[in-house]
Order: sequence, then structure tokens, then C-alpha cells
Amino acid sequence: MFVALSDDGAFMPSREKRGFALLERLGLYRVLPLHRLPISLSMKILFVMVLIVAAGFVVTLRLSLELIYDNIWRETQDKLVKDLKISRMLYDGSQKEVEAVVDFTAHRFFLPEAVAAGDFDRLQSQLEMVRKDRGLDMLVLTDLSGAVILRTTPPYQTGDYVASDSLVRKALRGERFSGTAVLSRERLEREGDGLVMRSRVAVKPTPRSLPSPYTVLDSALVQMSAYPVLDKNGNQVAALYGGRIVNNNFELADSIISRVFPEARGDDINLAMVSIFYEEVRVATTVRLDNGNRAVGSLMFDEISETVLQNGRNWLGTSWVVRDWYFAAYEPLLAPDGQVVGALGIGLWKGPFIQARDAFIWRFVRISFLGLGIAVLLGLLFSRMLTKPIRGLAEASGELAKGNLNYRVRIKPGRDEIRDLELSFNAMAQNLHASMEEKDRLAAEMQDLNHRYMELLGFASHELKQPIGVISATVSTLRKTGAFVQPDKLGSMLDRLDRNLAYISSMSQKYLHYSKIESGELTVYRRECRLLSEVIEPALEGEQKPLLEKKIRMDILNQNELRDLTLYVDPEMMRVVFSNLIGNAVKYGYQGGYLQLGFQETEDSYLFNVKNNGEGIPPDKLEEIFEKFRRLESAAHQQKGTGLGLFNVRTIVEIHGGRIWASSEPGKWADFTFSLPKRKVNPAVEQKRPPAYQDELWGY
Repeated sequence: MFVALSDDGAFMPSREKRGFALLERLGLYRVLPLHRLPISLSMKILFVMVLIVAAGFVVTLRLSLELIYDNIWRETQDKLVKDLKISRMLYDGSQKEVEAVVDFTAHRFFLPEAVAAGDFDRLQSQLEMVRKDRGLDMLVLTDLSGAVILRTTPPYQTGDYVASDSLVRKALRGERFSGTAVLSRERLEREGDGLVMRSRVAVKPTPRSLPSPYTVLDSALVQMSAYPVLDKNGNQVAALYGGRIVNNNFELADSIISRVFPEARGDDINLAMVSIFYEEVRVATTVRLDNGNRAVGSLMFDEISETVLQNGRNWLGTSWVVRDWYFAAYEPLLAPDGQVVGALGIGLWKGPFIQARDAFIWRFVRISFLGLGIAVLLGLLFSRMLTKPIRGLAEASGELAKGNLNYRVRIKPGRDEIRDLELSFNAMAQNLHASMEEKDRLAAEMQDLNHRYMELLGFASHELKQPIGVISATVSTLRKTGAFVQPDKLGSMLDRLDRNLAYISSMSQKYLHYSKIESGELTVYRRECRLLSEVIEPALEGEQKPLLEKKIRMDILNQNELRDLTLYVDPEMMRVVFSNLIGNAVKYGYQGGYLQLGFQETEDSYLFNVKNNGEGIPPDKLEEIFEKFRRLESAAHQQKGTGLGLFNVRTIVEIHGGRIWASSEPGKWADFTFSLPKRKVNPAVEQKRPPAYQDELWGY
């Protein structure tokens, strides 16, 4: 908290000063001219504080009432969305039970043999046993034309055609399909005795619902699955379908509510509900009427029908369910052809939420009024204490103005506004002192940055001096001798020029890589690429000349596996990695030696290595060589280089989520191995490569 000077020359907290300024802008300062009242500064501060607290209380109370309800509804929405997903999973789980029975039965060895042999009596008894054991309402076998050749439910009617059924039609085409289907009264009568009565639902007019065209619902929602039946040669010989009726399937509704809302049943109130609809009619539900019966046949809330049944979208809101209001969520049920045939709905009774909300609101109001009274009493006490230490703060401000940034106010015991003001003053002084120290630190960093720049400039100048000198001397010789240069000497001079120009080009590329890394501008542009053809082979092409000159034998291990390998990487960056490692292997390899490129797949990554036979690397240099401006020197190989190649390689590998390391047996071989993870980076965060990126950044 900072301080400001009042009209009579005394210091007051700037927060209170801003309060007076606000009152003046609102016109209240003229109505209540506090600066003219013959009262102490502490009373003026108290008055403003009470006024601000009272106004804040009124605003907070209004906002809190809205936020409390919004929070309750938002939390309820989140719960309903999650519970609806779980409920749909349980509904689909029941569907998968039907699918599993049909799948298993269709693949049993005796089924195609019995169909081929026409032994339907034995087959019927076995399939009927399966249907009863697994709790299905129907299990039917058809020939390839769609004619029923076997039913497992009395009176075992056969000969009718069911190819018009979309699920059966898919099975006849060799497809496997499951879903929620609608079977008409006529179809149910053919499927078996008693299925129509099992499915029948008497439709009842329901408050706040649209009128239904049905008085009695004879059609049924059925969880169905259809599979082709194949013989041992893979030829289809029949189709098998099975189903479980949803209408009046209270066991299904109860199993869902017991898993999703285990505590939801009261003595006489439905604290939660699960309902399954055929169109707008409840055909299975946990909702009970006053007489204790299930509310089967009641209708869907009119606001839900348009969203769920007509538009095929989920619905979330407050719904009227038979006799009370619920927080509810609904999801459409689709037939195999994509048509909406019904809905799955869940809900929580609104009563407990309203009671909890009201109780919380009144508790908040009581606590708020109590807090306001305490704030007034404490304000009266503390406002009388505010003016006493102000002079000490004014003296401390003067010391700061003189440049004494180490001056601090002595903190008084207690936890009041004055202590906050003293702490704020000391924090301000500390911040000023820290700002000066930060300025000195930034100056030191700028000096260090300049030193690093001069070091890099000197290093680059030193590296360029020798090749430029060679180029200059060669050009001077050519200028003096002109056309009198012998062809063999001319070729030697041109080779010398080519080598030194290539060295300068390579060094400039590595410095460009280094500058991108140091500035944080190095961006990865990943895509799917074939590593051998798009990365390794182009890198090897650039090293063909030195490989031939040094007569080095090149071997690629596991080439067939490597040829099929596709990675999600930045191919240009990977080309830099392989070019550097292969180039170093050639540069430091023995004349007439070998160079080996290896590949290995592990559980979570791919390993690549480049190995040569040469002088190798001393053990104490195996980590150091990956630092910038580090080069290996030996009497046998006075090789030139920037000392940035392996630094750039390590950075690129680590950006791709991998790591690199070196191993060696001095005097015999050196081996560089790096790993790349198998996981794929989220494509949403990847960028597309600019057209000129390759030539501009990597120099290819």
C-alpha cells in the first residue's frame, strides 16, 4: 500500500485517497464534504471504509446469489454429462452381450455343418438352449436369400423373409452389425409367442408433454446383432441374428441406475431416474408412480422431443418427468440406418439441490452480516491507529528520496492495515533496490553477451583466415601464370579452391544452425518421411566423393528393415544429423577403412549408430565433443572444423525427444549412437514448412 498527501498536509493511505476521489467523481463528495467536517482523519477514513464495505456487501450479495445457483447448475451439468456417458456405456454393454452371444454362436463349428446337412431339429434344440441361457428373446437362422430356416422361440415359424431388415441385410452381405432396431407387431408375432404382450405398452397422457399418436404401443425397441455364418472354407452359408427386447425391460433400467446412482432411491421419491424411450414413449424406466407402478407409457417432456427426436442432438437442462422437475440429460438412440428411434435419459430430482442452495444462501447472508458488523468495529479501532505511524513513513520516504535505498521502516507487531502499509513500503524499497541490482545484472549480461559475440567473431575470423589465404594465393598464382599453367597443376589448383570453398560453405551452414539454436528460433517441422530414401541416402550422396577418395567401405546394417521405416520427424533436420555424423566418420576414419551405419528397434524407440575404424576418441572427451567450439586434434589428422557440428546434432536430436552419446576404443574405432522415440507428436501443434525453408536454413 502506498501513501498520498491529504489537504491538511497529513499522509493517508492511497487506497483511501482513491476512495475520496471516487466519491467526488460520483458527486457524493459534494453531498458529504468530508474534507470540511471538523472530525479527525481517522473518522473520515472509517466513514469511507464503512461506505465502501457496505456497497461491496450489497454488490457481493447480489453476485453471490447468482453465482451460487450457476455453480450448482454447472456442477450438476458436469455430473449429468459424465453420468449420461456411463449410462450409454452400460446400455451399449447390454447390446454387446447380445453381440457376443451371436458372434460366438455364429462361429461354433457345428452350425455350418448342420446347415449344410439340413439337420435343423438338433440345431434348433441347441440354439434354443443358447438363447435361454443367455437371456435373449430371439435367435434366428436364415438362408442366403433371407428366408428364415430356424427359429428358437415357439411356435418356431419358418419360411418368412427378413431380408428387408437392415441388420439382416448387412449380415447377408457378409457384414457383422449390431444396434438398436424397431420390430413391428407383425414381426414380433412371427418371432415368437408372447413377444407382442411382452412388448406392449399402454400410452398415458402426461403433463407438459406433446400428445402421442399411440394409445397402445405394440412395436418394440430391440437390441439386435446379426452375423454371417461361414463354413470352414470361409464361404457364407447362412446368417444368424439375435435380439433382446427393451420394452418393459426393467432389469436393464435398474442395472443402469444401480451403477450410475447407487444411492438414488428414497422411500417415496425418485431421487434419480433412468428412462428408455421408443420415440416419445417411455418403454423402460425406473420412475415410479404414486401407486408404486413403473411409469411405462408416460411421454417425454415437450421441450426435449424437438431437440432429441427430431434433430438428433443431445439435450441438457431442467425437465418435467411424470410428476416432478429433474435436472436431466438425454441422448438419441439410432437405428442401424441412422434414423432416431428413441432416446436414453437420466436425471436427478431437483428438490435436494434447491434445498441445499437455499440453505447455503441463508448461511452466506448471516455470515456476511456478521462480517460487516465485525468490519465496522475493527475499522473503528484501526482507523484511530492509522495516523500515528504515518510520520515515520514520511521520514522513510525522505530517506529514499535522498538515495538511501537500504533504509527500512521498523515493522510494528500486529496484523493490521498499518503493518500492511509498512510492509508495502519496505517492499517498495526492496523493489527499488532490486531494480538497481537488476540493472547492474543486465549490464553484466550485456557485457558477457558482447564478450561471447567477440569470441565467436574471433573464432570465425581465425577459421576463415587459412582457407581464404589459400584461395587468395591460388587465385594470385593463376592470375600471374595465366594460360601457361600446366593442366595437371591447374586441376590441382582447382581442387584446392573447391576444397576450401566447400569448407567455408560448410562452416557458414554450421554457424547458421548455431545462431538459430542460440536465438531460440530453431523450429521443428515434422512430417511422415521414409528415413532411408529421404534422409540417409541424400546424406550419403553428399559424402560420396570423400568416401571414394579415402577408399572407405560403406555398410548399412538391417537395410531391409530400415527401407520400410517411416518416422514422424523433421527430414531436413535429420539430414543434418546424418550428414554431420557420416562426414565426421569419413573425416576421422582410416584410409581404406570401413564405415558402418546401424539400426535397431527397441520397445519405445529406434536406435541409429554411425561407426568407423579410426583413431577413436579419448575416454575423457566422449562428453566434451558435444559442446560448442570443441574439436579433436591429433598428429595424424590435423582436421579443420567449426567445433559446432556435434553441438548442432545433439540439439536437433534432443528437440526430437531423443538423446545421443559416443563410445570408442582409442586407436581402433568410434561409434556415435542416438535414439528417436516412437511416439508421434500431436499434429495439432505442428507447423507446415515454408517453401524456402530447406534452402534458406540448411543450405541443401
